[in-house]
Amino acid sequence: MIRVLYNPLANNKNGKIEAEKLKQTYGEGISFEDVTKITDVPAYLDASGDDTIVLAGGDGTINRFACDVCGKLRKKILYYPAGSGNDFYNDVRDTAERENGLVVLNPYITDLPTVTVAGKTQPFVNGIGYGIDGYCCEEGDRHR
Repeated sequence: MIRVLYNPLANNKNGKIEAEKLKQTYGEGISFEDVTKITDVPAYLDASGDDTIVLAGGDGTINRFACDVCGKLRKKILYYPAGSGNDFYNDVRDTAERENGLVVLNPYITDLPTVTVAGKTQPFVNGIGYGIDGYCCEEGDRHR
């Protein structure tokens, strides 16, 4: 079975709609599960047996997933870009190993650099933020 872990918040809250496009590739033998509702991702992956796991979302989805499975990933994960910008996918699409047209995510979410903020250390995939850009957008909107 194919299990698609999608982020409903990806692509301006259209993550599930984007993920459902995978039905065109895999047909109806596919299940869709909201990755934001999985409380223990490593345990979920371990319990998934031989099922194929596809992560569908954008850069934030990949980063959150990488944080959740850091040092605990024992299963191949495929990636389907379903975000609004898909910067990560755009960086790797021409060179990434693929399976059924989807990017094999594992090489990109192991041995990651880390950042420590307020005493909490976490890995990151392709960028970190401290909220400064969001603050600037808020201020710009307020002044407009």
